[in-house]
Amino acid sequence: MMGYPKQDIYGITSKRFKKFENVTSVQPISDTNSCIIEIWRHEMPIKNGIVHPLGIAVELKSVFDERVEDQLELMIEDYFKKEL
Repeated sequence: MMGYPKQDIYGITSKRFKKFENVTSVQPISDTNSCIIEIWRHEMPIKNGIVHPLGIAVELKSVFDERVEDQLELMIEDYFKKEL
């Protein structure tokens, strides 16, 4: 089973992240008040302040894990049910 992460996850493009390199420091900690920042190669489509489900599907399509593939299939089916 795939579970939700314990920490909030935020994404930023590598281009935007470089703007903050001189004013931030990355500290790998697992604290209840911390978050995870993913650095993406390209800008992800946003819908209502959240990464668009189809953007996630494109990003994860190269992950060859049966659990990920199954969840992506369910997510895409659910997305199209809601949109149609």
